[in-house]
Amino acid sequence: MTRKKSPQEIEINRQFGQNLKQARKQLNINQTVAARRIGVELVTYQSYEQGRRFPSNETLEAICNALNVRLSELVDPSWRDLHAISLAKSLIALTELEKAATKPAEVNDDSFERLRSAWVRLNDNGKGIALSLIESLLENNLLLNDSEPAFSNGDSHSSVAQSA
Repeated sequence: MTRKKSPQEIEINRQFGQNLKQARKQLNINQTVAARRIGVELVTYQSYEQGRRFPSNETLEAICNALNVRLSELVDPSWRDLHAISLAKSLIALTELEKAATKPAEVNDDSFERLRSAWVRLNDNGKGIALSLIESLLENNLLLNDSEPAFSNGDSHSSVAQSA
């Protein structure tokens, strides 16, 4: 099931697509050549230009190299924050950890299974973003149970991530 894009995401994708098309046209190449240089299928490239999809970080890097543009020419830095916020909201909705839980034993086991299930579906980039978002929530004491301390150091999450 595909998640519905927010109006901000739709605008981000549209603007990115326009910037991508402009960069390609400045090189006087067609979509097929651009897709080949970037290392993606033509239909994937076309979906970027048409604003239907947004590339991964790895593909963004390949686009910048292939079209000889800076990332800032394609993507406003604030756009990445909007994507991160959207991912955080999705992650929170998926986990649905019980707010009332005061001890790990009181947390519904189904919540952890749903979190694990969501985790294994993420690619490496998604896992990195999810961990960063969770750490940010904890560091800023957001959405914490009253009795639960935040991670005491940056290494605490690694065993959770590895076991998931």
